[in-house]
Amino acid sequence: MTPAQQAALEGLAGRTLLPAELSGIELLLNPEDRRDDLIAAVLSAGRTEIHSRMTSSRGLAELYPAGPAGAEVVLMKLEGAAAALKTSSDQGEKVLGSLIGRQLGFLNGEGLDFGSGALRGMLDQFVSLGILTADEVAGLKSIAVRAAPVPVDVVSRALNIAEGRMVV
Repeated sequence: MTPAQQAALEGLAGRTLLPAELSGIELLLNPEDRRDDLIAAVLSAGRTEIHSRMTSSRGLAELYPAGPAGAEVVLMKLEGAAAALKTSSDQGEKVLGSLIGRQLGFLNGEGLDFGSGALRGMLDQFVSLGILTADEVAGLKSIAVRAAPVPVDVVSRALNIAEGRMVV
């Protein structure tokens, strides 16, 4: 593998390739039978992206990794926190209780976008406040995570450019 090929593939992967990956890819770079499809599969392993995913409480029961019962536990914790915080004498806690209650209202209606940076940040705060566990929040966030494979044609183009077969 040439340095140009390695740089092109690492650029596509968005990271430095591991020695085992490089040696595996090296075998796939045979000029007579270059296997861009298999190279794309190596580069795609474990790649994910966050996307917009509107989900209601009904969808949450279906999509939550721990299943409907796990989703119900999360909803019960959020409902309990909203109720308790709304009765607090602390104004900040009252606001937080109202915020949680309002978000639950949206969740019960049209849903919430689990890919939204604002919602994901709010969920992280719930962990630091002890409202939800890190695993529960990870489960909620996973609803908006999907595979992000590197397309074969993109691999082919990058390698062709790196090998001088194609001009940018």
